[in-house]
Amino acid sequence: MKLPCSAIVLDMNGVILQSNHIKHAAMLELFTQWPQYVELIDRYNRGSGGISRRAKFRHIWESILRLRYDGTVETALSERYEEALAHSLPEAPIVEGIDRLFADANVPIYVCSAAPEKEVRRELEYRHFLAQVAATYGDTTRKSDALRQVIVESRAKPHEVVFFGDSSADRAAAMEVGVRFIAVTREKNEFAAIECPKIVDFRDWNALVTAALQA
Repeated sequence: MKLPCSAIVLDMNGVILQSNHIKHAAMLELFTQWPQYVELIDRYNRGSGGISRRAKFRHIWESILRLRYDGTVETALSERYEEALAHSLPEAPIVEGIDRLFADANVPIYVCSAAPEKEVRRELEYRHFLAQVAATYGDTTRKSDALRQVIVESRAKPHEVVFFGDSSADRAAAMEVGVRFIAVTREKNEFAAIECPKIVDFRDWNALVTAALQA
């Protein structure tokens, strides 16, 4: 059964990989010397899905720690964070059924993430998914702009594109551009009080088709 769409866009963390908990732990590890702020940082990070790590670094440094943020700080935090992820991300399991989606979708698949594109492509290649991806978009491209580029590249109309995301920022980008949105709740559920199609993972193809029709 073919999915009722002309193009698919996937977020990376929480949609392709079960990696949100890994990235959350790595983020908190950067700020262990300020234990009095751990709870605030934890709450902010958990509520900021879909936002680039550089934006998170700046907010935590300036608005929580109340310290001066500059390029040197950003580089140091980025290097430590990327080093931690280089060791832990390869261990992240895929979201169940995503391998079937890559194999059987029969429409172009794009990946749009708030992570750096180099990291996105590395993790896709490690899991042998990269060859099935038409294009990847990382943190230097706003998600709404990435969706607009997908519309142009796929020659699809906005309502013919389905975006699978796991954060309210993903849904906001979809609504801004006018593409259909399906929430993936395998790792977290920011959509309990929001009316939108939801799937836990990609194992049930009939549920996937139904969600796409409802989006």
